[in-house]
Amino acid sequence: MGRVAADFPRLDGCLKNGRIATIPADDGLKAELGRLVMAALPRRDAYTERELTTELRELADEPVALRRLVVDLGLMERDPDGSRYWPAP
Repeated sequence: MGRVAADFPRLDGCLKNGRIATIPADDGLKAELGRLVMAALPRRDAYTERELTTELRELADEPVALRRLVVDLGLMERDPDGSRYWPAP
């Protein structure tokens, strides 16, 4: 994630050892963190819940919080039952 994180210098305080350590309280920084997460994910049309969680675990110790963040920000959409996720158009 190091190369991608370099494009988001305002998030330096949220990163530790090249991983996301905290989710900021500031809405603007949360939005920026969501964009960082999306940029760091492999490009795919869709993910199962397990696949997405596995990818997010590479970025942070709290993959479920990141999954919730990108959905809440409208960067990803999901099936109503949460079984499948895909990047928002």
